Amino acid sequence: MTLRTPTYITTNRLGIFVFQIRIPRQLRQNRAFFRKSLGTRNRSEAVVRARRLWLMFDEVKARFFDNIEMFNEAMKVLGNYDANTTGLKAWDEIESYLTQLNSYESALLGRAIDYRTLRDKHNSAAAVNPNDPQALSELQACKESITQLQTELRSIRGPSLDSRPLSSLIAEYLEEAKKGWSPKNIKKNSDSIKPKLELLIHVLGDLNGSDLQRSSIVAFKNALLSLPKNRTKGIYANKTIAEILEMDIPDDAKLSGNTLKSYLGRASMFLQWMTKNNYALPDLHYPLQGIRFDQKPDHEQRSTFTDDELRRLFESKEYTVTGHKRASYYWVPLLALFTGARQSELCQLYKSDIRQDDETGIWYIDINQEEDKSIKKAHHARMVPIHKQLIKMGFLDYVRQLNHPRLFPDLTKKRDGYGQRFSRWFCDTYINEKNCGIRRGKNDGTDPVFHSFRHTVETKLDHEYHIPSHHIAHLVGQKPDGKSVTVNRYIKPKHLKDNQKIINKLTYACIDFSKIMHWKRGIRS
Repeated sequence: MTLRTPTYITTNRLGIFVFQIRIPRQLRQNRAFFRKSLGTRNRSEAVVRARRLWLMFDEVKARFFDNIEMFNEAMKVLGNYDANTTGLKAWDEIESYLTQLNSYESALLGRAIDYRTLRDKHNSAAAVNPNDPQALSELQACKESITQLQTELRSIRGPSLDSRPLSSLIAEYLEEAKKGWSPKNIKKNSDSIKPKLELLIHVLGDLNGSDLQRSSIVAFKNALLSLPKNRTKGIYANKTIAEILEMDIPDDAKLSGNTLKSYLGRASMFLQWMTKNNYALPDLHYPLQGIRFDQKPDHEQRSTFTDDELRRLFESKEYTVTGHKRASYYWVPLLALFTGARQSELCQLYKSDIRQDDETGIWYIDINQEEDKSIKKAHHARMVPIHKQLIKMGFLDYVRQLNHPRLFPDLTKKRDGYGQRFSRWFCDTYINEKNCGIRRGKNDGTDPVFHSFRHTVETKLDHEYHIPSHHIAHLVGQKPDGKSVTVNRYIKPKHLKDNQKIINKLTYACIDFSKIMHWKRGIRS
């Protein structure tokens, strides 16, 4: 149902909304109305701006509806409104309160204002002369308008909501969502989404969905923007959300922009689902939208490796003297260096994913979601030609001698996939002052991580070899700028040849590959 524009808002001949209100008789000088352009053609913006102006002329007073249930609701909204506007606070504070109202509360407030006007008019007409035909006519008109107003409010409010606690609704939401997930991703998706939604309970309590107000969601948003990373560890361990929020948390210790975006997005989707299923009031998700974060540009979110860091890593004692305990420790960093593939993509590979094209004879890595492998998006699937340096170092020989279906049998699947253990080992071994000293020590998020291999490959292909961005995107499994997500991994042989030429351009003069032990000695048995 389309909500009625308040009576104190009109439009001029250009379609711009205008605030217009009758000036009280005792305050009039030479005009009966006050008019001011609201400077917008957007109704929602006009409503907020007009209410701010309306506060200059009047204040909300408690008024009675004949329906006791509606009266109680109106009093709650009006009471909050009074609390937020008493003394004519700064406009941004008043606007903050107004924008927290959901569509029903907003309509209720508008109708309460209209109702007050009607009651005053009704009382004025009745006080003039009960026998005056004009007064009686006005009195009757007021009664009819009040009756219509109450009917409109009932229709705006709609049917009563089903009342169930958030914990129960989260469980139902996930069960419904599972029907759209592939079986192998159910646990992974549930483990990722459930904690994000349960944060609503940690912040607000296990309320019934029907009791949520927009002000509740604003409180959730404000808490989320103040929470630290790793709130269950270190000095935050065993503390409630309320206790954590009482602490002085430095900005650089708070959740990152990407994490906040993920939490807010999931909560927003859940709130919209509740509304659609009659568990919550409409528009609760609005406070979570349009929030801008102080995020670094994409190219700055992960550092690239410097030449010196790559030299220290691949000329470390593990690669040149002692060898590695596991095959994955030896090969995965090298594969990342010459493919730009994601850690999860490399760690989950099967022996059968190392293939040779029948037509061209080119060896390539087939990144797919067959067996128990997973990829986040369709365009991540692709064929990546194997670099000549990897072949020279015996990678294909390593593959041929395997007596196991998996490329790296030493890696087992954990909650976060096959790369979970590898990720911990890589950081402990190489991003560590005691070993290669790659950690830069600035504590500002610029330390390289495994994902930095990916950014290093992308940057090198772009800056040094001037490869077009859409070719780089295909190679590393990204969506090309301005392209639809229709990248098919079964590319034509011609494209496989082209990609092989691009991949083989990658060279690292900073690394003396002759110092790296042959894989048969570089992997301790």
